[in-house]
Amino acid sequence: EAAQCLGLKTGAEYFRGYEKDPKLPSQPNKTYSEHWISWPHFLGNENAINRELTSKYPEFWKAIQCYVEAGTGQSNKYSHLRALLRFYVDKLGLVDDPGAMLSRDIPFDERAYENFINVTADTVKKPRHNACSAFFEWILETYCSDEDENGELIVLPGYRNPLRTVLKGLLDQLPSYKRSESDKPPLPMDAIVRAKQHLIPLEATSFRDLYQLHPFLEDCWFGVDPQLIDDNDPNCIYRVVKKERKRGRKRYFEEMHELWSPVKIVANYTLLSIPLRGQQICWLDSGEGDEFVPLWRDGKVHWIENPSPLATRKRNKGFIQKGNNDGELSAYITTNKTGKKLGGYDIPFMPEDLAYWIIQLREWQSKYNPIEELTLWTQINPQQRIHKDILKRRGKQSFLFRDPASHACDEKASPMRTTTAFTRTLPALLFHSQRPGADLAEKIEKKSSVDYKSQFTPHALRVSLITAYIVDGRAPIAVISKLVGHSSLVMTIYYTKVGASKMRLEMAAAEKRALEQSHYRYEDLILQKKIEEARPELIATDRSIMDQCLTPNWPSGAFQLMSFGICPMSGNKCDEGGMALVERKVEAQYAPVPNGYLGTRNCPQCRFFITGPAFLGGLSAIANEIILEINVTRNEYHELEEKRQTLDDERYDAESSGQFFGKERTLKKITSAYEEKAKKLDMLLTDLQHLYRLISQSTELLKTSETGQHQLIVSGNYVEMEMHLEEQSSEFRLLAEVCANAEIYESASASRARPLLSQMLDKLADTNGIAPAIFRLTEDQQLKAANQVVRLIMQVTQNNWHVADQLINGQITLEDLAEPLQLGDVRQEIESAMNGSLKFPLEIESCNE
Repeated sequence: EAAQCLGLKTGAEYFRGYEKDPKLPSQPNKTYSEHWISWPHFLGNENAINRELTSKYPEFWKAIQCYVEAGTGQSNKYSHLRALLRFYVDKLGLVDDPGAMLSRDIPFDERAYENFINVTADTVKKPRHNACSAFFEWILETYCSDEDENGELIVLPGYRNPLRTVLKGLLDQLPSYKRSESDKPPLPMDAIVRAKQHLIPLEATSFRDLYQLHPFLEDCWFGVDPQLIDDNDPNCIYRVVKKERKRGRKRYFEEMHELWSPVKIVANYTLLSIPLRGQQICWLDSGEGDEFVPLWRDGKVHWIENPSPLATRKRNKGFIQKGNNDGELSAYITTNKTGKKLGGYDIPFMPEDLAYWIIQLREWQSKYNPIEELTLWTQINPQQRIHKDILKRRGKQSFLFRDPASHACDEKASPMRTTTAFTRTLPALLFHSQRPGADLAEKIEKKSSVDYKSQFTPHALRVSLITAYIVDGRAPIAVISKLVGHSSLVMTIYYTKVGASKMRLEMAAAEKRALEQSHYRYEDLILQKKIEEARPELIATDRSIMDQCLTPNWPSGAFQLMSFGICPMSGNKCDEGGMALVERKVEAQYAPVPNGYLGTRNCPQCRFFITGPAFLGGLSAIANEIILEINVTRNEYHELEEKRQTLDDERYDAESSGQFFGKERTLKKITSAYEEKAKKLDMLLTDLQHLYRLISQSTELLKTSETGQHQLIVSGNYVEMEMHLEEQSSEFRLLAEVCANAEIYESASASRARPLLSQMLDKLADTNGIAPAIFRLTEDQQLKAANQVVRLIMQVTQNNWHVADQLINGQITLEDLAEPLQLGDVRQEIESAMNGSLKFPLEIESCNE
């Protein structure tokens, strides 16, 4: 270890430098002769060790290569199997014959293998053992099997996989590792905003405004033919430099034209704007081969037919995509989150400022770094090992972030690597944009260069939490923008009844209770072991859960029914109901369900959760509670944002005038509270997105059902049901909806809405000459009284929520609505309801007719 600390790589280097440590022997090969293997092993030279092992065990290495290259996850497999070759096969001195290791005639050294596994970290033990076990299984099929007369592989007598026979129970003894959270520190939101504005200022309009701003982008110059230069193009930045050349023994200087590449700066701007992995960004498609391409003209995006010879009919793979509505933009991500499997995905979101610079870059690439044909994935050299079949099936594309200034890629058609794009640039950017004392990054002075270091990696960049939610959660952008802004929404379930008019009606208390009663049918089916009959009317996040649980063999006691769905796991699998951490044939590991509005038992985000049309009322009830909580949190968020902005302006003024800013501590506290509210808002919005999806799928299931009858919905009068998010001028309707649901659904809660609605109604009473009284009642009495008063108001306003809003806000009074002879009765009814003793029963069933 002492020799390795000195960085000595060979025996020659050791003899020249061992004297730096007086404890090192002059001839270690003789001093440690009993344990001596070789100089590479002694000095820890991994590359030399690997070369030594592959030459010593060519058959084993050939087997490892054949096995790994035929599958996915190649980097990890190579790592584990190199370790097996070095620390097990070589250490035991086994013969260079993979098949012989599985022979029953050769004892398998269990203790040596267990030591080999246990010396690794807990996070590696199971993956390493699984990799070795799968490799042994492959050896068994490849080296120790033969085909029978039917063409089936039969393992030859005398061979076995010792990891599945001798050490069959080892896997269960190894610790399972589930990472509950990232071990990388997340970057504060204000630091991200500052870095983004520092990288590309708001006033910048072309690359000419950017190239001199950042010294860490000095490596973006590359040599070009002078004829390529366009002095009239603000995105064409060039310089003339003298380069030293050598011809024979003579040295001379030659003038050379160089262009500045904006690829790196736009890649980092993308990283700061949208929550994608660095590798996903590097692999984005420019759209140069698409049928239509976007242009930025007159302050907005226009779509034109692609004039490039690369244009391909019906191709639509570019990063920037048309949105669902006119003027909207979306994005297409070429690869999934890991980048190692097939398939990209769309996201209904594209920041306008990012779209502007992406278009500028695409046009720059087409002009100054053109490609003659789309690039085959098999021709690029990705950092990570990706199976050849996957690369082949990805076909070809025009990489947006191909960098002519990159030294890592000789051919200029390949995408830049993440190390080139982000690893060195991000710490420098954070250093130059950070506030004094922020400690986001540090500058390291070297003899001939400057380096930057930061704990914050590209993986830690999760930009605005709400933006991340929109992108990753695929939420309706119009809905989220309204919620984050200042709009008040309410989720309403409508149904259509059979009849001449087929009038769309809001689901009232009677219909909600009817749906709630339909849950008893589920209980009957479960008790009768006939739950599979309900499957056509149910949906689930993970379809395999329905295959597993909706069968007669699943225990009846494992089903828990709620107002908004079913848990088939007795409510006890929340710790593994989240997203997949590891997916293998041998095993799968899942994260816990993310916390949300419902706490740790956050069913709408759980992979075990099952729901359907019969639960629409309960689902919408929870959704409205969440919308209400979003409204409250949003107001707090905006208040803190305003305070933070005011203090930030004060600090800027103080720094500009050279004065001391004395409110730094206050600003930090407000910023912390602001980010806390943003995180809560993100959590609630994520919950709402999942509920929105479940409700949409449930209503769609009703429309597309082939049976024509929906057995789980009691009334045969329903033709279809719809979900709408409607904007309101006040929160009255939302509060009324939440409180009404709390009396119907056991899972619903009015703890947030009840006091707000009670206060609103007491104010209404006072405005109309009625003594406020709801505040004197108990919580249960308040809920019932408030719901009765709301029903009275809806009768007076003839079920017009707009008029009801005006009444609640004081724009009109009861005198404006009631006939003079009826005014006294109306006031008496409201007063009686507020005191908890309504004398005149309401026609609840017909309040929507």
